[in-house]
Amino acid sequence: MKRLSIALLMASLLGVPSVLADSGTEAQAIKALQSSAIPAEKEAACRQLKRIGTAKAVPALVSLLSDDLLAQWALDVLVTMPCPEAGEALRAALRTTVRKPRVGVVHALGERRDRQALPELIRLMSDADVLLASSAATAVSKIGGADAIDALKKAKAAAAAPVRAAIADALLACAKGLLAGGDATAALALYREVYGSKEAERFRVAAYRGIVLSSGDRAVSLVVGALRGGDRAAKLASIQLVPELAGENATAAFAGLLAGAAPKIQVALLDALSLRGDPAAAAAVRAAVRSPDRLVRIAALKALMELGDASHVPLLAECAVSGTDAERAAARYSLVNLRRGDVHGAMLSLIDKARPEVQGKVLAVLGSRGERAAVPALLKLAAADKEPVNVAAISALRKLAGAPHAEALLGLIVRASSDSVREAALSTFVTVGARCEQREDFVRRALAAMQGAEVAVRCALLKAAGQLGGPGVLDALRAGARDASPQIRGVAIRTMADHAGVKALPDLLAFAREASDKDQQASALQGYWRLVGLMKIGTPEQHLKRVRDGLAAGKQPDAKRRALAELAKIPLPEAMEMAQQARGDDAVKADAESACYQIATRLIYSHRPAVETTLRRLTQGAGSEAVRNNAKAFLASLEKHADFVVPWLVAGPYRQKGKEAQGLFGVVFPPEKPGAPGVTWRVLPAPPEPPKFWQAILDGVVGGNHCVVYAKTKVFCPKAQPVSLEIGSDDGIKLWINGQLVHANNAVRGMTPAQDKAKANLKQGWNDFVAKITQHTAGCGLVIRITAANGSRIDGLRCDPKGE
Repeated sequence: MKRLSIALLMASLLGVPSVLADSGTEAQAIKALQSSAIPAEKEAACRQLKRIGTAKAVPALVSLLSDDLLAQWALDVLVTMPCPEAGEALRAALRTTVRKPRVGVVHALGERRDRQALPELIRLMSDADVLLASSAATAVSKIGGADAIDALKKAKAAAAAPVRAAIADALLACAKGLLAGGDATAALALYREVYGSKEAERFRVAAYRGIVLSSGDRAVSLVVGALRGGDRAAKLASIQLVPELAGENATAAFAGLLAGAAPKIQVALLDALSLRGDPAAAAAVRAAVRSPDRLVRIAALKALMELGDASHVPLLAECAVSGTDAERAAARYSLVNLRRGDVHGAMLSLIDKARPEVQGKVLAVLGSRGERAAVPALLKLAAADKEPVNVAAISALRKLAGAPHAEALLGLIVRASSDSVREAALSTFVTVGARCEQREDFVRRALAAMQGAEVAVRCALLKAAGQLGGPGVLDALRAGARDASPQIRGVAIRTMADHAGVKALPDLLAFAREASDKDQQASALQGYWRLVGLMKIGTPEQHLKRVRDGLAAGKQPDAKRRALAELAKIPLPEAMEMAQQARGDDAVKADAESACYQIATRLIYSHRPAVETTLRRLTQGAGSEAVRNNAKAFLASLEKHADFVVPWLVAGPYRQKGKEAQGLFGVVFPPEKPGAPGVTWRVLPAPPEPPKFWQAILDGVVGGNHCVVYAKTKVFCPKAQPVSLEIGSDDGIKLWINGQLVHANNAVRGMTPAQDKAKANLKQGWNDFVAKITQHTAGCGLVIRITAANGSRIDGLRCDPKGE
């Protein structure tokens, strides 16, 4: 009744009396149909009558059939009403309705299987209206019977093409009904008649399908004959039937077609046999793998996934390493998904005798199959003397091994016969350890095994422990970085740089200062800057110290570029000065100029004079055209918008349940109450586009729709005077100056400058500005310009939330 409730609500909103409001009876619903109720309410009444309507409702429903909008609702009710009056009314409506409603009546009579309407429906099949004639043919087929079929046959001969198509569909529907009713002989005759006609191919395909399904024991031979024959429609129908026709003899018959069929038919047959899922076809499919046609080979390899068994593992494995990319992919996919027989055992058996490429592929497939039972055998292969097999087995263990295999995987690192095997073992050890809950056990074992091991092994174990992380790892890396072996020192510093956390920052800085090896120093610096870039803690001053320290530790151009990239993020005048000094180094001049500009955009509210000086330097001497243009645009905007009120502190958002933006305009929230507790004011950042610094963009403050946010600042005026205000806001705004409301507009709008004009009086010195902005939907913002009463600029006007 949800739709009914909506209809009643609409009626009440539009001031229409609801005739269904007091009762859900049939009488009330009939009354609604006979009233001047809105269409939505009549629809609701029809839905109600569909559940409870009787013959009493038929006249009211029939009265709607002449209305294009309401007719379908009435028909939806009449088509399912069991009373004879409904059928009588629909038959009568065939003579009174026109256009779309008449087509709906025809459809309803067909759905009711109304045999009394058959003569009139037969007559309508020759109507000039194509839609009506086609709908009548469909309705006749639903009523069915010999007289309906005869009428359809006669009508088809003289029908126009669109209607002829509808009649062909209708005849097929009649044949389907005959077959479902058990009269296969009559169905077969009708299917043959459609198939033998000159209808479009889709009708002949459907007809041949019907012929096969109506032919009992001859079905398989008909499919085989069609697939060997030359009729395209019969072939299309037959290939669709291959997965459906039951029986072992059917599988043998269909599989027997493969050898002599054209490649396109072979491909279609292979797909159909795969869907059939009978392994009796596997031998024929296997033979097709050697076809000279590439597409046939691919289809056969795919079909073996469903039809093959463990005996096909060698063939699939060979094909997985030979042939085209598509053939290899198909063979590998079938190997991964093969399920019949002892596939696992067949793969392990093949590894002992196959050539290396095949061995590697089978080992990889074992991993992809998730064959955990293969882990013991894989561990033996991983320790064997054949290196390609070693590496492939170790890679397979990466997916299959678990916590119980930690010691065995560690042994593969320790006893590796070559660097490539050791690297593979290290990767597997780390991957398995990282996904296990016993991660710390892997780390503990790796650190313990380092004692007394040769240098190559110690390097690998230190790298493994560093990649896994955990207790004791940072100390081990610190010790490694001061080891007597240069290889171990290098591994320790690189691993610390790539994987250690922020606790390693002082260590990396020290190694960058102390390392005599340039590569080790570069690794330490790389790690240092990586961690500095990730750190989100501390003050800008602390971040500036990290940058200074890193810059002092490494003077190479790459190190300086990393330092300047971090420097550009720091909103301090000292950072801007450092970037300005770095412009003298030709190797990093472009990076320094970019950093200068970025820092300037962050300091515009707090250090405007210094920013303007820096921007002028950039416009005159920057080597980068982009930086020069950006600086010019920013300077131009600073000059043009010198009398706009920025920066601001903001508080909020504030909401009240059940109220939208305009309803919140008059609600007094804490920031409007002097000294109210619990109000947190924070600095509003500059907009992402620096030249728009004069706009207070509040999108990031409101955090959604239908709320208010407050902004405040202080404006210094050199003398007491009247001023003009140009105000823009998104959405509504109230503005208080020195506690007095000077402007209010409860608007819903986008922001543009000078949307509103207001007058105010500023006192000499600092003036308090407080604005309340409502947020409806989409963006939110504020812009205020102050001029003298005559519109001229006020010299000495400036803004500062602190009043300093």
